[in-house]
Amino acid sequence: MKAKLSILYFLLWISVSGFSQSGFWTISGIITEEKKNPAKSAHVFVNNTSIGIITNENGNFLINIPNKFSQIELIVLLTGHKTIKRKVNFSTEIQLFKFQLEYDNSLKKVMDSDTYGKFLRKKRKLFEQALLGNSKLARQCKILNLEAIELEYDKDNKLIATANDPIIIENRALGYKILFQMEKFETDGISTHASGQKFFEIMDSVNSNPKKKWEKNRKEIFYDSFQNFLLALALNNLNKNRFEVFKIDDYKSLDYKKSTLANKVKDGLFTPVQNSEIFEFDKDRELFVIHSEMPLLIFLKSKPDSKSFLTDYPYQYSVIFLTKGYSSFSSNGLINRPADVTLKGYWKFNGFANLLPDNYSEEEFTKESSDETIINKISKNQ
Repeated sequence: MKAKLSILYFLLWISVSGFSQSGFWTISGIITEEKKNPAKSAHVFVNNTSIGIITNENGNFLINIPNKFSQIELIVLLTGHKTIKRKVNFSTEIQLFKFQLEYDNSLKKVMDSDTYGKFLRKKRKLFEQALLGNSKLARQCKILNLEAIELEYDKDNKLIATANDPIIIENRALGYKILFQMEKFETDGISTHASGQKFFEIMDSVNSNPKKKWEKNRKEIFYDSFQNFLLALALNNLNKNRFEVFKIDDYKSLDYKKSTLANKVKDGLFTPVQNSEIFEFDKDRELFVIHSEMPLLIFLKSKPDSKSFLTDYPYQYSVIFLTKGYSSFSSNGLINRPADVTLKGYWKFNGFANLLPDNYSEEEFTKESSDETIINKISKNQ
């Protein structure tokens, strides 16, 4: 058992210190257009991170990836072309790629029959609320190119959004501009489904006050995140990070009428869970695994909630459903197959206003120096 724990802690340590002396692995390459000409100013980035760059006049790019990422999804964007997505695994050698872009003939001119008027404003307001969320941070977020988005209702009265160009979101609460290449968006005003690729650009400020506010807000968001829960689970630090876990023995019969946690446990609806009952380190495959046949109820004891249905446990909570009964995750707390996990409650998608890049703890080392940022370049091309 001690040997197993030693390997576990070693893997978590090297995720911070790095497999190589530099702490990074490198991917490089060239992007060409359909006629094999160099694709100048194509946008190359690691999905859901702040790691990215713009190709030079010869279509070349080079990106350093923190060693804690054993696999990444590389994204290539250029206006008017199909998005390229490629899974890339860690290597100690520099990996070279050549991508050829294809024209996207499915693009259509974004028009809204109600170009002006209350109906368009109503649709845009609903879209903003659904995409950004309703947290206190959402009030400091703004979509910079709403005019690039087509909005319409389907037969079920769901709002459907489409866009040819990436959506650009300015988050002044966390200090990011987010580029969102939207693949699908729909909302009924209650539930929202939004999918696509995201790049986080770190905002600059000559004033130290915004930077202090941004870092404070980022730390608060990360501390209460699902990612931090998985890290705490792997390191057996759930109590230190103020997470408490219960199994829900009969989710279908669960109601949210006012009650107490003590009564739920007494009635056999909730069962307290120890770390070792839901976590395992697969030494042979070097995988971190969370497992449970029953849904897991997680209390975030750092997040008070006076409206909680449990009067003796006034905290925010989330429910984790593992569709296969288990799911593996990386040493930086990222689920390897997101489709294997469904989250409800606090960790359910609650808007872009509360999103952090996957490389949040590493981002100060991976910001690429450039006279022109990715998002500024895209804004000029729209």
